[in-house]
Amino acid sequence: MNEIVGAKIGSIITNNTAMIAAAVKGNTISEFIDRDRMQFMSSLDLGQRWDNMANSKTLFLMDENGKIHPPNNAIKPTGDKPGAGV
Repeated sequence: MNEIVGAKIGSIITNNTAMIAAAVKGNTISEFIDRDRMQFMSSLDLGQRWDNMANSKTLFLMDENGKIHPPNNAIKPTGDKPGAGV
């Protein structure tokens, strides 16, 4: 299962739950971003916001079939700083 920590809404990548919820309701999510991808982007030294999002709370888990699961069994991140849209 993938730990989803953010989403792409149009050209904005964010982990802001209110923005993601509104985009889900409006069907404007381009894609969900898992922790591995966010950590990869953070490793490219794109700035502190990427680091914050890579280490933020897991929003939910998504299995290989796209089914959503609650994050109660997710691995805790190393830091828990709130990120901001990049």
